[in-house]
Amino acid sequence: MKQLLKQEKYRNLAKIILINTIIFTITNLLFNIKYEQVDDFIMYNLYSGLDGTYSTYGVYMHTILCAIIGLFYRIVPVINWHTIFLLSMQFICFTIIGYCITEKQKSEKSFIIYAVFASVFYSVLLVLIQYTSVAAVLILTALFIIMHLMEREQKSKTLKVLCFVLYTVGIMLRMQSLLIIAPFFALYAIYYLIKYFKKQIDINKLKTVIADYAIIAVITIAVYISHNAIYENNPVYKEYMEYNNIRAILHDMSYTDYEENKQIFDEIGWSKNDHYLFYTFNFGDENVYSKENLQKIIDYKISTNQYYNLNSKPKEVREDLVNEMQSTNTIVTLFMFAMFFVAVLESKEKKRIKYTNIASNLRN
Repeated sequence: MKQLLKQEKYRNLAKIILINTIIFTITNLLFNIKYEQVDDFIMYNLYSGLDGTYSTYGVYMHTILCAIIGLFYRIVPVINWHTIFLLSMQFICFTIIGYCITEKQKSEKSFIIYAVFASVFYSVLLVLIQYTSVAAVLILTALFIIMHLMEREQKSKTLKVLCFVLYTVGIMLRMQSLLIIAPFFALYAIYYLIKYFKKQIDINKLKTVIADYAIIAVITIAVYISHNAIYENNPVYKEYMEYNNIRAILHDMSYTDYEENKQIFDEIGWSKNDHYLFYTFNFGDENVYSKENLQKIIDYKISTNQYYNLNSKPKEVREDLVNEMQSTNTIVTLFMFAMFFVAVLESKEKKRIKYTNIASNLRN
């Protein structure tokens, strides 16, 4: 019997791998897969040895992850291992998700549902690949495994280990991606607390969720502290990270119109062309785009109460919202919503089958 169950599991896994392979192949044939942002290109330039240094400082990526992928560049430098790594992580995540969704389902309907599910989310994430979205998928796959095991009331050491490994790789790839998934961790915790207070689960199940969350918290703290410690001990990269944090405030959190704030730009000696180059991410001149000049702009914005002011017209705001809805972060969020409800529905379906079997036995 155990051998038959194993064979059934392997067959189900093979079907999911086949579905994902077909989606991957068709997407590659129909579309040109490319990086969504230039960040990936810049990062793997640092640790791939293109400049002959094989630097392990990938800025957003953890240095350990850069060092591991960098080893492959040293062995076979002509292959873009960064892209292969991102694509492999996506494939593994969707394979695990598909396996969990179709596990213990006797009908082919579950595989059809997964095929439709993956053809939407997997193909979209494949077309414009980015380390941020891949990191988010890794993290949310870890959460989905926790939800799956809890809602199915299963104990699987293999899945649990995979959960923590995927989570670790995800936050090492991009710690900030955790912010996209964090609300869903909180949502599931609240969901389980409500179930406990309604006496739908016992204290042991609640302790299991708390233990999983505690392990995830320890992993997060360890990765965060080690990442910061490594950069703090390197004076050059410490200076860069400080500069990059200031730069991000002006690029990512606000926009400063040149004409409306000409006073500060005249003070720091920026022409309109300098302003344009900065906001098109061409700020290589360390004298013009110095940390001191950027800080002066921020101080000026604070003094004029426009620290996070986008200075955008209503039409531009609408266009930005539309663009945001088309971004991969939105896809990841929708993806998480879909998986959350799948996990909850799994629990309800299991209970329905259980009660149906009880009623059938009573009748007999």
